Amino acid sequence: MKGEFIDIDDIADIVDPDFRKKAVQGKSPTYKTLYRLKWSDIIIPIKQWLYYVREHEDTNIEEVIEDRYWRVVKKILAREVGGEYFISGNKALEILMKDYSAPKKLLITGKENTKNLQISSTYSLSIRPITSGKKTLSKNIYPSLKNYTEVREIDDQKLRIACPELALLDTLLLRDSESGIDQYLVEKFLKRSSKILRRDILWKLVSMKYITAINRLRSIAKDTNNAPMYDICIDIIKREGGGCFVTSG
Repeated sequence: MKGEFIDIDDIADIVDPDFRKKAVQGKSPTYKTLYRLKWSDIIIPIKQWLYYVREHEDTNIEEVIEDRYWRVVKKILAREVGGEYFISGNKALEILMKDYSAPKKLLITGKENTKNLQISSTYSLSIRPITSGKKTLSKNIYPSLKNYTEVREIDDQKLRIACPELALLDTLLLRDSESGIDQYLVEKFLKRSSKILRRDILWKLVSMKYITAINRLRSIAKDTNNAPMYDICIDIIKREGGGCFVTSG
């Protein structure tokens, strides 16, 4: 297992298959094995339950995480939220444009509670639920949004990401206030992909939440002379009626 990322359950599968059935803490062969592996410097702790099986004596764990970032992310998501997640916001847009680089902060939309996880001194991961707007009574809409996601393979890891329409609107919603809206990224995406965006999907998403986002998209489309995208935005805004507000122009 050299070069693999493991958790305590992986160790239990080898030394103590009944580990999950026991309530006793501290006396299990799993814990004894874990402590010995750490003491012998065979495994390197990444976070409380995640470890890396050392390949070389001079292993640099920061470099390992950067090089195998998506493998680490998949392992964390499998334990923290199972299959109930999707990658959203800026990174989803970048992935759709085949940019698989490791973001310093990865925004994940999850089903339930907010979790902020530090992967290393450089990388962090934020899992957040998402609710609808006041117009639709601030309901948890993760189950509905999951219908607008797709599975992509990144560095041999299958990960669920937002579809193009959802990724775009989520980026424009500014759920991560620390980074601000990356208008350059949005304009780059529209230049490459605006023709594939589906009007009906955009409308369904706006009917649930993304009113502010569609107004921002309308403004960017106008500023960049993207007439087809602008017309789509205006059409959606009109269909949503009083829920959307358009300034002059």
